[in-house]
Amino acid sequence: MKLSVHRVAAAFVMGLLFGSYNHHMYMSWNRRGKDAFISHQLQRFDTHMAQPHSLIFTVASGIIGAAVIFAFYELIAILLSRLFPPQPTAH
Repeated sequence: MKLSVHRVAAAFVMGLLFGSYNHHMYMSWNRRGKDAFISHQLQRFDTHMAQPHSLIFTVASGIIGAAVIFAFYELIAILLSRLFPPQPTAH
C-alpha cells in the first residue's frame, strides 16, 4: 500500500476530529460536575455491564465499527485527493 500525503492528511484530520470530540466530552462533563458523571456511569454500568451482550454481538459490532471508521478514513483521503490532486513529477 502506497502511503500518500492524502492518506497522512486523512489520518491527521481524523486525529483532530477525535481529539476535539474527546475534549468536548471532558469539558461537558466538567461543567455538569462529579455527581452527574458518577450517576451517568452507574446508569451505564446497570445498562451495559451488569448484563453483557453475547460474544457474537460484541464481535459483530466491533467489526462493523472498525469498517465504519475505515470507510470514513478512506472517504476523507478520497476527498483530499480530489481537492488537492498530486502534482506531476518530472522524470
